[in-house]
Amino acid sequence: MNKYIKPGEILLRQIALRRAGNQCEMCRDTYMLDNHHLLPKSVYPQHRLNPKGTVILCRMKCHDLAENHPKEFLAAARLNDNLVDRMIWFDQNRCIGKHPAKVDYEKHYLALQEYLTRM
Repeated sequence: MNKYIKPGEILLRQIALRRAGNQCEMCRDTYMLDNHHLLPKSVYPQHRLNPKGTVILCRMKCHDLAENHPKEFLAAARLNDNLVDRMIWFDQNRCIGKHPAKVDYEKHYLALQEYLTRM
C-alpha cells in the first residue's frame, strides 16, 4: 500500500469495494481494481471523500478508458444500471466550479467511518 494514501482515501476505497461487490462496476472483472473519482479531486476537493463520487474500475480496461477517454467512459457509465444514481450525482455536481475556502477533511473522514460501520 502506498504510504502517501490518506486514511480517508482508504476508508473510501473500502466502502466503494464493498458496494461494488469487489468487482469492476463496468465489466465485472475482479482483477486489479482501482477507485476512480468521477470528479477530479484537484478541481472538486469538497467531493474528495464522497462515496457517490467514486466507482470501482478494473485497472487495465475500464480505468484506462475513464482516464484517457472520459467522454466515452461517461457515455458508457450512463447506460450502466449499476451507476445510474452516481451519474445523476455527477451531472448535478460537475457544474459547480466554486472551490470551497476550506474543506473539513476530518469531518468527512468521521462521516466515512460512520457510513462504513452501517454497511
